[in-house]
Amino acid sequence: MKNGFSQHVEAVREQYDRVAPRYASHFTDAMGKAEDREVARRLSWLRNEHVAGKILDLGCGDGHLVTLASPPPRRYVGIDISPKMIALARQKHPGYDFRIGDMHNLGDFRDNSFDSVISTFGSLSYSLAPTIVINEIQRVLAPTGRFWLQVLSWRYFFRTSHIVNNHLDFVGYTEERLRNLFRNFRHVRVTGINVVGHVMPWLIGLEARTVGRRWPNLAVYLVVEGFGNA
Repeated sequence: MKNGFSQHVEAVREQYDRVAPRYASHFTDAMGKAEDREVARRLSWLRNEHVAGKILDLGCGDGHLVTLASPPPRRYVGIDISPKMIALARQKHPGYDFRIGDMHNLGDFRDNSFDSVISTFGSLSYSLAPTIVINEIQRVLAPTGRFWLQVLSWRYFFRTSHIVNNHLDFVGYTEERLRNLFRNFRHVRVTGINVVGHVMPWLIGLEARTVGRRWPNLAVYLVVEGFGNA
């Protein structure tokens, strides 16, 4: 008999398998493109393998991070719980290492084996056991490594998306909760992306540098980033 945690993990897998063929089409409007530009700007450092080192992409989906940031293929590993999303990622980005996997269990990877751990567009928010995921991140991230995780805030509840529309449970984070969860890491900071993008998408880049830094809880997405626990 499955417990609530296992049932939720299975629900996430089934939902993303179901939406995989049309997943990318959900984010082609002006707001989605503006969000993409902002995430690509923030993650431009991934193109430099001397800075990014070996990269782990958690909840990689159809390989969207590769589309946005173009990390070096030989230094990249992406995992996702959805087999159909992984199939799409492999089709879109041949030469990159995409694997079916669960961020709650990174047992395939040794301790301190990655220099950068990345997660874009809310994957951590679909976990009902974030401390397990964070402990795994802490284990596989090198002591001097860097993490960058984009999660959903409470405001995502009011956004039209395949997640909300299909009633998939997710966690809406606040700056305070993220700082508490990542308290064992160094130089942690929390910022926001998309405060008024639903009405003025062209402002997403500007507001991310202003309002998103000062009042991140007003944004649809929060970004928590920092370094390992050296």
